[in-house]
Amino acid sequence: IGVNAVVLPHVKVGRGAVVGANSVVTKNVAPYSIVAGAPASHIRYRFGEEERRKAMEVDIDYFKNPKHAAEAYNRSKDTPVK
Repeated sequence: IGVNAVVLPHVKVGRGAVVGANSVVTKNVAPYSIVAGAPASHIRYRFGEEERRKAMEVDIDYFKNPKHAAEAYNRSKDTPVK
């Protein structure tokens, strides 16, 4: 969520969405979409439909556990994290 952006009460911003600076979000924002403006409007999605579907299948709560996050990081990099 960009600097000075305002998200009105009861409005939900979906997972992975980007809200531009100084935007006023008056409606729910779909996951992985980019919105901006006053009022904010949909500009585009960050990823294609298939990538968004796969991303929504990931259990992000799993990565709240530091051990799980480190394991995932280590699988993606050459240098282990301790």
